[in-house]
Amino acid sequence: MHYPNEKWFPLTENDDVPAGLLDARLRAFYDPENELTGSQLIDLQSGNEERGVCGLPFTRQSDNQTVYIPMNIIGNLYVSNGMSAGNTRNEARVQGLSEVFERYVKNRIIAESISLPEIPAEVMARYPAVMESIATLEAEGFPIFAYDGSLGGKYPVICVVLFNPANGTCFASFWRPS
Repeated sequence: MHYPNEKWFPLTENDDVPAGLLDARLRAFYDPENELTGSQLIDLQSGNEERGVCGLPFTRQSDNQTVYIPMNIIGNLYVSNGMSAGNTRNEARVQGLSEVFERYVKNRIIAESISLPEIPAEVMARYPAVMESIATLEAEGFPIFAYDGSLGGKYPVICVVLFNPANGTCFASFWRPS
C-alpha cells in the first residue's frame, strides 16, 4: 500500500493497540494518558480497515532495533512538511512558508491541547464563496466548523473541521487564508 516493507497489524477484539506497534517510549509520547485504541490507528487513506493497522519500520538509533510506527500517526503529523509549488518563485516561497506555519500551529495545538475559538459568523459572511461551499457540504450531512488558528493573531492560519456523522470521524485542515 505505502512501502514494500510495511507490516499490517490486525485489530484485537478489545481494540487494544496491536502488539508490535510502537515501543514503550513512543507509546508514552503519543499516548501519555493510555487512551489510544487500535481502531484509532487505522490508516484512513488505505480504505482497508479490515487489514488492521499499517505500520512502517523505523530503526531506533540507540540499539538498531526496528520499531513499527502506524502510518496513521506518520500521515497525520508529519506528511507534506513544507512542500510547495507556485507560478512564480515568490509564490512558491509563500506557499512553503505557509506550510511551515500550518505545521507549527497544528503541532502546537495538539501538544498543548489548545482549544481554538470559532471564527465569528459575521467574519465568515464576508466570504460568500466559502459560505456557499460550507452550505453545500452541510446540505450533504457534513457539519463544518471554522476556527481561528492564529494563536492570538500571531500566525495567518485557520482550521476547518468537517465531521462525518455516519462514522463519527472528522477531518481537520490547517491552512493560510488567502
